[in-house]
Amino acid sequence: MRRRFVVVGVLVGLAILLTFLFWPKIEYLPSGNRNLVIGLLMPPSGYHVDRVMEMGQSVEDALRKYWDTDPDSEEARQLDYPAIRDFFYVARRRQEFLGLGSADPTRAGELIPLVRSLQDKLPGTIIVANQSSLFSRGRTAGRNIDIEISGPELIPLVELGREILAQVGEVIPDSQARPIPSLDLSSPEVHVSPKLVQSKDMEVSAQDLGYMVDALVDGAYAADYFVDGQRVDLTLIGNPNYEGRTQDLKGLYVSTPEARVPVRLDLLAHIDISYGAEQINHRERLRAITIRVIPPPELAFEEALDLINEGILNPLRERESVGKEILINLSGTADKLQDTW
Repeated sequence: MRRRFVVVGVLVGLAILLTFLFWPKIEYLPSGNRNLVIGLLMPPSGYHVDRVMEMGQSVEDALRKYWDTDPDSEEARQLDYPAIRDFFYVARRRQEFLGLGSADPTRAGELIPLVRSLQDKLPGTIIVANQSSLFSRGRTAGRNIDIEISGPELIPLVELGREILAQVGEVIPDSQARPIPSLDLSSPEVHVSPKLVQSKDMEVSAQDLGYMVDALVDGAYAADYFVDGQRVDLTLIGNPNYEGRTQDLKGLYVSTPEARVPVRLDLLAHIDISYGAEQINHRERLRAITIRVIPPPELAFEEALDLINEGILNPLRERESVGKEILINLSGTADKLQDTW
């Protein structure tokens, strides 16, 4: 009987041990082989519309030999990448994107390095290419890890986002990463900050000052008005002759409770030309920046998560500021994978 228990125990223990050792890293959803490759192009901040059009022309010229050829010809067989059946390029406000379809539907994934090779034609532009997943929505990929950092101040988030973005390529080679929104703080801004003593004497609060500037520059919401049962927003708008140039802002006149006549805005506030982010995202009232990482297809999703946690996030969480002022979380498909598992 003792030998029987020993044999059963060894076999069961060995089975459990081998199962643990050979258990594969989990995936979230299969990507499939959809005949569509999407490339996102994020140029440096401040590009003029003419420069954006030049970028599109450069992309078209660089891909010409792949889309302007007969897929069945000998010339097409000698190309480094598959011939392109469909190609489109769209320019938007903050980013451009393009889509490619292969003449051979089974080789669409081979167009990804072709899109990434456009980096040589577009210096300073971040390019992320990915084959569209069967389970993707819009232009988002099915296999992405979102590293979300949030906090009260934007500049520390941008600095931390740049650090994470640089570490991703070292921790996961051949991966692709992009920030959402941008990590660029070079967009011009006009900062209006109240002069505390003068504002107090004139009984103008910071909220009232902001409302007046909003109304003079772009129009401020005042109230609702109903016309035939339809609600209409009433907006208070300043004279359009004075809101076209930034240098005219300090010379605008505003009314105050204490002064009998309107006073110049620069008597109540400091008006400075500065720079900042073109877009600010928020998560639960905190400013947020997301670094979206797309691991290579040959790397299991769970393994990519482990590499990011061990190589990037765990060392960052040891810092004094992280956890108190700055929060770091994994979201997107990574969060869905954890819930599903």
